[in-house]
Amino acid sequence: MKRLKTRIKDIIPQIVFLVVTFCVFIPATLFLGNINEFVVDFVSIIPILLIVSAIVMVVLTIIGIVIPHKRILDIYAAVVFAIAAGLYIQNNFLNGNIGELNGKTVDWSRYRIEAVISTLVWLVVLVGSIAAIVVKREVALKVIRIVSLFLACVQILTLVFMIVTTKRTYNSSYAISKEGEFTLSKKDNVVVFVVDTLDSDWAEEMVLDRWSEELKDFTYYDNVVAGGAPTRLGVPLLLTGRQYDTIEPIEEYYKKAFAESTLIKDLVKENYNVKLYTGQAFVQGVDGTLVDNMKEEKEYIIKDYERFNLYEMVAFCASPQLMKPMFYIYGDNIRSTQTVRSKDIEEYKFDDVQFYEDFKSEGLDVDSKKTYVFYHLNGSHSPYVMNEKGEKDNYSSLEKQTEGTFMIITEYIDEMKKLGVYDNSTIIITADHGGKALYENPAVFVKEKNVSQDKLIISSNPATFKNVYGTMAKVSLK
Repeated sequence: MKRLKTRIKDIIPQIVFLVVTFCVFIPATLFLGNINEFVVDFVSIIPILLIVSAIVMVVLTIIGIVIPHKRILDIYAAVVFAIAAGLYIQNNFLNGNIGELNGKTVDWSRYRIEAVISTLVWLVVLVGSIAAIVVKREVALKVIRIVSLFLACVQILTLVFMIVTTKRTYNSSYAISKEGEFTLSKKDNVVVFVVDTLDSDWAEEMVLDRWSEELKDFTYYDNVVAGGAPTRLGVPLLLTGRQYDTIEPIEEYYKKAFAESTLIKDLVKENYNVKLYTGQAFVQGVDGTLVDNMKEEKEYIIKDYERFNLYEMVAFCASPQLMKPMFYIYGDNIRSTQTVRSKDIEEYKFDDVQFYEDFKSEGLDVDSKKTYVFYHLNGSHSPYVMNEKGEKDNYSSLEKQTEGTFMIITEYIDEMKKLGVYDNSTIIITADHGGKALYENPAVFVKEKNVSQDKLIISSNPATFKNVYGTMAKVSLK
Protein backbone atom coordinates (compact mmCIF):
# COMPACT_ATOMS: atom_id res chain seq x y z
CA MET A 1 0.00 0.00 0.00
CA LYS A 2 2.88 2.32 0.77
CA ARG A 3 4.38 1.60 -2.67
CA LEU A 4 1.00 2.17 -4.28
CA LYS A 5 0.52 5.50 -2.49
CA THR A 6 3.97 6.62 -3.57
CA ARG A 7 3.28 5.72 -7.19
CA ILE A 8 -0.07 7.52 -7.17
CA LYS A 9 1.54 10.57 -5.60
CA ASP A 10 4.14 10.60 -8.37
CA ILE A 11 1.71 10.30 -11.32
CA ILE A 12 -1.72 11.63 -10.31
CA PRO A 13 -0.94 15.38 -10.62
CA GLN A 14 0.29 14.91 -14.21
CA ILE A 15 -2.69 12.72 -15.09
CA VAL A 16 -5.07 15.30 -13.60
CA PHE A 17 -3.34 17.99 -15.67
CA LEU A 18 -3.76 15.93 -18.85
CA VAL A 19 -7.39 15.03 -18.13
CA VAL A 20 -8.36 18.59 -17.23
CA THR A 21 -6.60 19.97 -20.32
CA PHE A 22 -7.66 17.52 -23.01
CA CYS A 23 -10.86 15.98 -21.65
CA VAL A 24 -12.46 18.97 -19.95
CA PHE A 25 -11.00 22.41 -20.58
CA ILE A 26 -10.39 22.38 -24.34
CA PRO A 27 -13.71 20.77 -25.36
CA ALA A 28 -15.69 22.88 -22.90
CA THR A 29 -14.09 26.16 -23.97
CA LEU A 30 -14.43 25.23 -27.64
CA PHE A 31 -18.14 24.73 -27.04
CA LEU A 32 -18.59 27.91 -25.00
CA GLY A 33 -16.43 29.97 -27.34
CA ASN A 34 -18.58 28.88 -30.28
CA ILE A 35 -21.85 28.58 -28.39
CA ASN A 36 -23.90 30.15 -31.18
CA GLU A 37 -22.74 27.36 -33.51
CA PHE A 38 -24.57 24.83 -31.33
CA VAL A 39 -28.28 24.52 -30.65
CA VAL A 40 -27.88 22.15 -27.69
CA ASP A 41 -27.06 23.62 -24.27
CA PHE A 42 -23.75 23.21 -22.46
CA VAL A 43 -25.29 20.66 -20.09
CA SER A 44 -25.71 18.33 -23.07
CA ILE A 45 -21.96 17.79 -23.34
CA ILE A 46 -21.29 17.36 -19.62
CA PRO A 47 -21.94 13.57 -19.72
CA ILE A 48 -19.48 13.30 -22.61
CA LEU A 49 -16.81 15.22 -20.66
CA LEU A 50 -17.33 13.13 -17.53
CA ILE A 51 -17.27 9.76 -19.29
CA VAL A 52 -14.18 10.53 -21.36
CA SER A 53 -12.40 12.03 -18.34
CA ALA A 54 -13.15 8.98 -16.20
CA ILE A 55 -11.94 6.56 -18.88
CA VAL A 56 -8.68 8.44 -19.50
CA MET A 57 -8.07 8.91 -15.77
CA VAL A 58 -8.55 5.22 -14.98
CA VAL A 59 -6.51 3.95 -17.94
CA LEU A 60 -3.53 6.24 -17.29
CA THR A 61 -3.58 5.47 -13.56
CA ILE A 62 -3.66 1.71 -14.13
CA ILE A 63 -0.75 1.98 -16.56
CA GLY A 64 1.22 3.86 -13.91
CA ILE A 65 0.40 1.30 -11.24
CA VAL A 66 1.41 -1.75 -13.28
CA ILE A 67 4.70 -0.35 -14.59
CA PRO A 68 7.27 -2.66 -12.96
CA HIS A 69 10.34 -0.42 -12.63
CA LYS A 70 10.59 2.88 -10.76
CA ARG A 71 12.82 4.41 -13.41
CA ILE A 72 10.32 3.63 -16.14
CA LEU A 73 7.53 5.05 -13.95
CA ASP A 74 9.45 8.32 -13.62
CA ILE A 75 9.82 8.56 -17.40
CA TYR A 76 6.13 7.73 -17.76
CA ALA A 77 5.26 10.57 -15.36
CA ALA A 78 7.46 12.93 -17.39
CA VAL A 79 5.86 11.87 -20.70
CA VAL A 80 2.33 12.36 -19.36
CA PHE A 81 3.30 15.82 -18.15
CA ALA A 82 4.97 16.66 -21.47
CA ILE A 83 1.87 15.64 -23.45
CA ALA A 84 -0.39 17.69 -21.17
CA ALA A 85 1.94 20.69 -21.35
CA GLY A 86 2.25 20.36 -25.12
CA LEU A 87 -1.54 20.29 -25.51
CA TYR A 88 -1.86 23.32 -23.23
CA ILE A 89 0.79 25.35 -25.06
CA GLN A 90 -0.40 24.35 -28.54
CA ASN A 91 -4.03 25.19 -27.85
CA ASN A 92 -3.33 28.52 -26.18
CA PHE A 93 -0.31 29.89 -28.04
CA LEU A 94 0.76 28.03 -31.18
CA ASN A 95 -2.28 27.66 -33.44
CA GLY A 96 -2.22 29.62 -36.69
CA ASN A 97 -5.28 31.22 -38.27
CA ILE A 98 -6.64 28.32 -40.30
CA GLY A 99 -10.12 29.84 -40.53
CA GLU A 100 -13.51 28.23 -40.21
CA LEU A 101 -13.94 24.47 -40.43
CA ASN A 102 -16.23 24.91 -43.43
CA GLY A 103 -15.14 21.89 -45.45
CA LYS A 104 -12.87 23.86 -47.76
CA THR A 105 -9.55 22.19 -48.56
CA VAL A 106 -6.73 23.71 -46.54
CA ASP A 107 -3.38 24.46 -48.14
CA TRP A 108 -1.27 23.09 -45.30
CA SER A 109 1.94 24.19 -47.03
CA ARG A 110 1.11 27.75 -45.96
CA TYR A 111 1.73 26.77 -42.35
CA ARG A 112 5.31 25.57 -42.61
CA ILE A 113 6.62 28.12 -40.09
CA GLU A 114 3.89 27.19 -37.60
CA ALA A 115 4.73 23.51 -38.16
CA VAL A 116 8.44 24.08 -37.44
CA ILE A 117 7.77 26.15 -34.31
CA SER A 118 5.13 23.72 -33.04
CA THR A 119 7.37 20.69 -33.57
CA LEU A 120 10.31 22.34 -31.83
CA VAL A 121 8.21 23.35 -28.83
CA TRP A 122 6.78 19.86 -28.44
CA LEU A 123 10.26 18.31 -28.70
CA VAL A 124 11.72 20.74 -26.16
CA VAL A 125 8.90 20.04 -23.68
CA LEU A 126 9.14 16.26 -24.14
CA VAL A 127 12.92 15.93 -24.13
CA GLY A 128 13.30 18.54 -21.40
CA SER A 129 10.82 16.81 -19.08
CA ILE A 130 12.50 13.41 -19.50
CA ALA A 131 15.99 14.89 -19.13
CA ALA A 132 15.01 16.74 -15.96
CA ILE A 133 13.70 13.50 -14.42
CA VAL A 134 16.90 11.67 -15.33
CA VAL A 135 19.24 14.37 -14.04
CA LYS A 136 17.38 15.69 -10.96
CA ARG A 137 14.62 13.23 -10.17
CA GLU A 138 13.29 14.56 -6.86
CA VAL A 139 13.43 18.24 -7.82
CA ALA A 140 12.02 17.58 -11.27
CA LEU A 141 9.11 15.49 -9.95
CA LYS A 142 8.28 18.17 -7.39
CA VAL A 143 8.32 20.93 -10.02
CA ILE A 144 6.26 18.84 -12.44
CA ARG A 145 3.66 18.10 -9.75
CA ILE A 146 3.38 21.77 -8.75
CA VAL A 147 3.15 23.00 -12.35
CA SER A 148 0.60 20.32 -13.21
CA LEU A 149 -1.70 21.16 -10.31
CA PHE A 150 -1.28 24.90 -10.81
CA LEU A 151 -2.20 24.81 -14.54
CA ALA A 152 -5.06 22.39 -13.88
CA CYS A 153 -6.48 24.82 -11.30
CA VAL A 154 -6.00 27.80 -13.63
CA GLN A 155 -7.95 26.02 -16.35
CA ILE A 156 -10.75 24.99 -13.98
CA LEU A 157 -11.13 28.55 -12.69
CA THR A 158 -11.07 29.90 -16.27
CA LEU A 159 -13.73 27.41 -17.30
CA VAL A 160 -15.96 28.32 -14.34
CA PHE A 161 -15.65 31.99 -15.32
CA MET A 162 -16.57 31.20 -18.94
CA ILE A 163 -19.59 29.14 -17.88
CA VAL A 164 -20.87 32.02 -15.75
CA THR A 165 -20.23 34.79 -18.29
CA THR A 166 -20.94 33.16 -21.65
CA LYS A 167 -24.38 33.98 -22.97
CA ARG A 168 -26.04 32.61 -26.07
CA THR A 169 -27.17 35.32 -28.50
CA TYR A 170 -28.54 32.72 -30.88
CA ASN A 171 -32.32 32.33 -30.90
CA SER A 172 -33.18 28.66 -31.23
CA SER A 173 -36.85 28.93 -30.27
CA TYR A 174 -37.92 28.13 -33.84
CA ALA A 175 -36.87 25.05 -35.79
CA ILE A 176 -36.82 24.91 -39.59
CA SER A 177 -38.96 21.96 -40.58
CA LYS A 178 -39.44 20.19 -43.90
CA GLU A 179 -43.18 20.83 -43.76
CA GLY A 180 -44.61 21.83 -47.14
CA GLU A 181 -41.18 21.45 -48.75
CA PHE A 182 -42.51 20.58 -52.19
CA THR A 183 -45.88 22.35 -52.24
CA LEU A 184 -46.35 25.21 -54.70
CA SER A 185 -49.28 27.37 -55.75
CA LYS A 186 -51.56 27.08 -58.76
CA LYS A 187 -51.54 30.89 -58.97
CA ASP A 188 -48.25 32.62 -58.20
CA ASN A 189 -44.88 31.34 -57.00
CA VAL A 190 -41.50 32.79 -56.20
CA VAL A 191 -38.98 29.94 -56.12
CA VAL A 192 -35.44 30.74 -55.02
CA PHE A 193 -32.63 28.19 -55.27
CA VAL A 194 -29.47 29.20 -53.41
CA VAL A 195 -26.60 27.10 -54.77
CA ASP A 196 -24.04 27.59 -52.03
CA THR A 197 -20.65 28.97 -53.16
CA LEU A 198 -21.44 28.90 -56.91
CA ASP A 199 -18.91 31.33 -58.36
CA SER A 200 -19.74 33.09 -61.62
CA ASP A 201 -16.59 31.63 -63.22
CA TRP A 202 -17.72 28.13 -62.28
CA ALA A 203 -21.21 28.78 -63.64
CA GLU A 204 -19.73 29.88 -66.96
CA GLU A 205 -17.48 26.79 -67.08
CA MET A 206 -19.95 24.17 -65.85
CA VAL A 207 -23.51 25.43 -66.25
CA LEU A 208 -24.12 27.77 -69.19
CA ASP A 209 -23.45 25.30 -72.02
CA ARG A 210 -24.52 22.14 -70.22
CA TRP A 211 -27.90 23.46 -69.07
CA SER A 212 -28.62 26.19 -71.64
CA GLU A 213 -31.69 24.44 -73.07
CA GLU A 214 -33.24 23.70 -69.67
CA LEU A 215 -32.58 27.32 -68.59
CA LYS A 216 -33.50 29.04 -71.87
CA ASP A 217 -36.13 31.25 -70.22
CA PHE A 218 -33.57 32.60 -67.74
CA THR A 219 -31.29 35.59 -67.87
CA TYR A 220 -27.82 34.99 -66.52
CA TYR A 221 -26.17 38.01 -64.88
CA ASP A 222 -22.40 37.76 -65.23
CA ASN A 223 -21.49 41.03 -63.52
CA VAL A 224 -22.82 40.59 -59.99
CA VAL A 225 -20.97 41.52 -56.81
CA ALA A 226 -22.52 39.84 -53.79
CA GLY A 227 -22.09 42.59 -51.22
CA GLY A 228 -22.08 39.98 -48.47
CA ALA A 229 -19.97 36.87 -47.89
CA PRO A 230 -19.62 34.21 -46.58
CA THR A 231 -22.97 32.47 -46.08
CA ARG A 232 -23.80 34.07 -42.73
CA LEU A 233 -23.80 37.45 -44.50
CA GLY A 234 -24.94 36.41 -47.99
CA VAL A 235 -28.22 34.75 -46.97
CA PRO A 236 -29.55 37.57 -44.76
CA LEU A 237 -28.58 40.07 -47.45
CA LEU A 238 -30.60 38.12 -50.03
CA LEU A 239 -33.59 37.98 -47.70
CA THR A 240 -33.47 41.53 -46.34
CA GLY A 241 -31.57 43.69 -48.82
CA ARG A 242 -29.53 45.12 -45.94
CA GLN A 243 -25.73 44.88 -46.01
CA TYR A 244 -23.64 44.16 -42.96
CA ASP A 245 -21.79 47.06 -41.36
CA THR A 246 -18.55 45.70 -39.91
CA ILE A 247 -18.67 48.03 -36.91
CA GLU A 248 -21.81 46.39 -35.49
CA PRO A 249 -22.03 42.99 -33.76
CA ILE A 250 -23.34 40.38 -36.16
CA GLU A 251 -26.23 39.44 -33.87
CA GLU A 252 -27.38 43.08 -33.98
CA TYR A 253 -27.11 43.03 -37.76
CA TYR A 254 -29.43 40.04 -37.96
CA LYS A 255 -32.01 41.64 -35.66
CA LYS A 256 -32.00 44.96 -37.49
CA ALA A 257 -31.87 43.46 -40.98
CA PHE A 258 -34.95 41.29 -40.53
CA ALA A 259 -36.78 43.88 -38.41
CA GLU A 260 -36.31 46.62 -41.01
CA SER A 261 -36.86 44.46 -44.09
CA THR A 262 -40.43 44.33 -45.40
CA LEU A 263 -40.09 41.42 -47.86
CA ILE A 264 -41.49 38.65 -45.67
CA LYS A 265 -44.09 40.94 -44.10
CA ASP A 266 -45.27 42.18 -47.50
CA LEU A 267 -45.46 38.65 -48.89
CA VAL A 268 -47.60 37.57 -45.96
CA LYS A 269 -49.85 40.62 -46.46
CA GLU A 270 -50.25 39.57 -50.09
CA ASN A 271 -51.43 36.15 -48.89
CA TYR A 272 -48.26 34.21 -49.72
CA ASN A 273 -47.11 31.13 -47.90
CA VAL A 274 -43.50 31.93 -46.96
CA LYS A 275 -41.16 28.95 -46.56
CA LEU A 276 -37.44 29.21 -45.82
CA TYR A 277 -35.39 26.02 -46.13
CA THR A 278 -31.99 27.13 -44.91
CA GLY A 279 -29.84 26.96 -41.80
CA GLN A 280 -31.40 28.28 -38.63
CA ALA A 281 -28.26 30.31 -38.00
CA PHE A 282 -28.81 32.35 -41.17
CA VAL A 283 -32.31 33.59 -40.33
CA GLN A 284 -31.71 34.83 -36.81
CA GLY A 285 -34.03 37.77 -36.23
CA VAL A 286 -36.77 36.64 -38.61
CA ASP A 287 -40.28 36.56 -37.16
CA GLY A 288 -40.92 32.83 -37.03
CA THR A 289 -44.68 33.35 -36.86
CA LEU A 290 -44.61 34.66 -40.44
CA VAL A 291 -42.78 31.65 -41.90
CA ASP A 292 -44.89 28.57 -42.52
CA ASN A 293 -42.19 25.96 -42.00
CA MET A 294 -40.68 27.47 -38.85
CA LYS A 295 -42.02 25.62 -35.85
CA GLU A 296 -41.73 26.63 -32.22
CA GLU A 297 -39.31 24.39 -30.37
CA LYS A 298 -37.76 24.70 -26.92
CA GLU A 299 -35.47 21.71 -26.54
CA TYR A 300 -32.66 20.29 -28.64
CA ILE A 301 -30.71 17.07 -28.19
CA ILE A 302 -27.67 15.29 -29.59
CA LYS A 303 -29.20 12.58 -31.73
CA ASP A 304 -25.97 10.81 -32.71
CA TYR A 305 -23.20 10.81 -30.09
CA GLU A 306 -20.93 8.75 -32.33
CA ARG A 307 -20.93 11.44 -35.03
CA PHE A 308 -20.85 14.29 -32.50
CA ASN A 309 -17.09 14.15 -32.80
CA LEU A 310 -16.23 16.82 -30.27
CA TYR A 311 -12.89 15.23 -29.40
CA GLU A 312 -11.82 15.12 -33.01
CA MET A 313 -12.20 18.90 -32.97
CA VAL A 314 -10.25 18.98 -29.68
CA ALA A 315 -7.48 16.94 -31.28
CA PHE A 316 -7.44 19.31 -34.23
CA CYS A 317 -7.01 22.33 -31.95
CA ALA A 318 -4.51 20.81 -29.53
CA SER A 319 -2.35 18.60 -31.71
CA PRO A 320 1.00 19.68 -33.19
CA GLN A 321 0.67 21.55 -36.48
CA LEU A 322 2.05 18.61 -38.47
CA MET A 323 -0.72 16.36 -37.14
CA LYS A 324 -3.66 18.71 -37.74
CA PRO A 325 -4.51 17.39 -41.24
CA MET A 326 -5.28 14.03 -39.59
CA PHE A 327 -8.04 15.62 -37.49
CA TYR A 328 -9.46 18.27 -39.83
CA ILE A 329 -13.25 18.07 -39.76
CA TYR A 330 -16.19 19.80 -41.38
CA GLY A 331 -18.05 21.85 -38.77
CA ASP A 332 -21.45 21.04 -40.24
CA ASN A 333 -20.89 17.37 -39.37
CA ILE A 334 -21.19 18.33 -35.71
CA ARG A 335 -24.16 20.64 -36.35
CA SER A 336 -26.02 17.89 -38.19
CA THR A 337 -25.97 15.62 -35.12
CA GLN A 338 -28.09 18.09 -33.12
CA THR A 339 -31.83 18.06 -33.55
CA VAL A 340 -35.13 18.93 -31.93
CA ARG A 341 -36.53 16.59 -29.32
CA SER A 342 -40.03 16.82 -30.79
CA LYS A 343 -40.93 13.82 -32.92
CA ASP A 344 -43.45 15.94 -34.81
CA ILE A 345 -40.77 18.10 -36.45
CA GLU A 346 -38.50 16.85 -39.22
CA GLU A 347 -35.74 19.41 -39.57
CA TYR A 348 -34.34 20.69 -42.84
CA LYS A 349 -30.63 19.89 -43.14
CA PHE A 350 -28.01 20.73 -45.74
CA ASP A 351 -28.01 17.43 -47.54
CA ASP A 352 -28.62 17.66 -51.30
CA VAL A 353 -28.73 13.88 -51.67
CA GLN A 354 -31.54 13.71 -49.10
CA PHE A 355 -33.25 16.69 -50.73
CA TYR A 356 -33.23 14.89 -54.09
CA GLU A 357 -34.46 11.63 -52.56
CA ASP A 358 -37.31 13.48 -50.85
CA PHE A 359 -38.17 15.26 -54.09
CA LYS A 360 -38.26 12.01 -56.08
CA SER A 361 -40.30 10.34 -53.37
CA GLU A 362 -42.84 13.10 -52.79
CA GLY A 363 -42.87 15.02 -56.07
CA LEU A 364 -44.33 18.52 -56.31
CA ASP A 365 -47.81 19.28 -55.05
CA VAL A 366 -49.98 22.35 -55.56
CA ASP A 367 -52.58 24.22 -53.54
CA SER A 368 -54.43 27.48 -53.94
CA LYS A 369 -52.35 29.82 -51.80
CA LYS A 370 -49.53 31.82 -53.39
CA THR A 371 -46.07 30.59 -52.40
CA TYR A 372 -42.64 32.04 -51.76
CA VAL A 373 -40.08 29.29 -51.19
CA PHE A 374 -36.36 29.66 -50.50
CA TYR A 375 -34.25 26.50 -50.96
CA HIS A 376 -30.69 26.71 -49.68
CA LEU A 377 -28.71 23.82 -51.18
CA ASN A 378 -25.17 22.72 -50.39
CA GLY A 379 -24.52 23.16 -54.11
CA SER A 380 -20.89 23.89 -54.96
CA HIS A 381 -19.76 24.04 -51.34
CA SER A 382 -17.08 21.61 -50.23
CA PRO A 383 -16.75 18.88 -49.09
CA TYR A 384 -17.80 17.26 -52.35
CA VAL A 385 -19.93 14.29 -51.33
CA MET A 386 -22.54 14.12 -54.14
CA ASN A 387 -22.00 13.05 -57.75
CA GLU A 388 -23.61 14.28 -60.98
CA LYS A 389 -26.54 11.87 -60.50
CA GLY A 390 -27.48 13.26 -57.11
CA GLU A 391 -26.05 10.21 -55.33
CA LYS A 392 -23.86 10.04 -52.25
CA ASP A 393 -20.20 9.93 -53.28
CA ASN A 394 -17.45 10.82 -50.82
CA TYR A 395 -14.94 10.97 -53.69
CA SER A 396 -16.84 13.43 -55.85
CA SER A 397 -15.57 16.78 -57.15
CA LEU A 398 -16.65 20.38 -57.56
CA GLU A 399 -17.66 19.72 -61.16
CA LYS A 400 -19.68 16.60 -60.41
CA GLN A 401 -21.41 18.05 -57.36
CA THR A 402 -22.33 21.25 -59.22
CA GLU A 403 -23.71 19.21 -62.11
CA GLY A 404 -25.70 17.11 -59.67
CA THR A 405 -27.19 20.23 -58.09
CA PHE A 406 -28.33 21.61 -61.44
CA MET A 407 -29.69 18.22 -62.40
CA ILE A 408 -31.88 18.42 -59.28
CA ILE A 409 -32.95 22.00 -60.03
CA THR A 410 -33.80 21.32 -63.67
CA GLU A 411 -35.79 18.22 -62.73
CA TYR A 412 -37.69 20.39 -60.26
CA ILE A 413 -38.36 22.90 -63.05
CA ASP A 414 -39.55 20.12 -65.37
CA GLU A 415 -42.01 19.03 -62.69
CA MET A 416 -43.26 22.61 -62.42
CA LYS A 417 -43.92 22.59 -66.16
CA LYS A 418 -45.85 19.32 -65.94
CA LEU A 419 -48.03 20.75 -63.18
CA GLY A 420 -48.65 23.94 -65.17
CA VAL A 421 -47.15 26.27 -62.57
CA TYR A 422 -43.91 27.16 -64.37
CA ASP A 423 -45.16 30.11 -66.41
CA ASN A 424 -46.76 31.88 -63.47
CA SER A 425 -43.62 31.57 -61.34
CA THR A 426 -40.61 33.77 -60.78
CA ILE A 427 -37.58 31.50 -60.42
CA ILE A 428 -34.21 32.66 -59.15
CA ILE A 429 -31.08 30.50 -59.07
CA THR A 430 -28.35 32.28 -57.17
CA ALA A 431 -25.31 31.63 -55.05
CA ASP A 432 -25.10 32.99 -51.52
CA HIS A 433 -21.60 34.18 -52.44
CA GLY A 434 -18.85 33.32 -54.90
CA GLY A 435 -16.30 30.57 -54.47
CA LYS A 436 -13.04 32.23 -55.56
CA ALA A 437 -10.83 35.03 -54.28
CA LEU A 438 -12.94 37.06 -51.81
CA TYR A 439 -16.16 35.21 -52.72
CA GLU A 440 -17.28 38.41 -54.40
CA ASN A 441 -18.76 37.16 -57.69
CA PRO A 442 -21.81 34.88 -57.29
CA ALA A 443 -23.70 33.36 -60.21
CA VAL A 444 -27.27 34.65 -60.63
CA PHE A 445 -29.99 33.32 -62.98
CA VAL A 446 -33.47 34.87 -63.09
CA LYS A 447 -36.67 33.81 -64.87
CA GLU A 448 -39.47 36.28 -64.32
CA LYS A 449 -43.14 35.40 -64.36
CA ASN A 450 -44.70 34.78 -67.81
CA VAL A 451 -41.35 35.12 -69.60
CA SER A 452 -40.66 32.81 -72.54
CA GLN A 453 -37.45 32.97 -74.58
CA ASP A 454 -35.78 31.07 -77.37
CA LYS A 455 -32.46 30.91 -75.55
CA LEU A 456 -30.66 31.78 -72.34
CA ILE A 457 -29.78 35.49 -72.26
CA ILE A 458 -26.54 36.76 -70.74
CA SER A 459 -26.66 40.23 -69.20
CA SER A 460 -23.59 42.19 -68.13
CA ASN A 461 -25.53 44.88 -66.30
CA PRO A 462 -23.81 45.52 -62.96
CA ALA A 463 -25.79 44.24 -59.99
CA THR A 464 -25.57 43.18 -56.35
CA PHE A 465 -27.68 41.04 -54.05
CA LYS A 466 -29.75 44.17 -53.38
CA ASN A 467 -30.99 43.84 -56.96
CA VAL A 468 -31.82 40.18 -56.37
CA TYR A 469 -33.73 41.23 -53.25
CA GLY A 470 -35.51 43.88 -55.34
CA THR A 471 -36.57 41.26 -57.89
CA MET A 472 -38.15 39.22 -55.13
CA ALA A 473 -39.65 42.26 -53.40
CA LYS A 474 -41.40 43.66 -56.46
CA VAL A 475 -43.47 40.47 -56.73
CA SER A 476 -45.13 41.37 -53.43
CA LEU A 477 -45.98 44.83 -54.74
CA LYS A 478 -48.06 43.61 -57.68
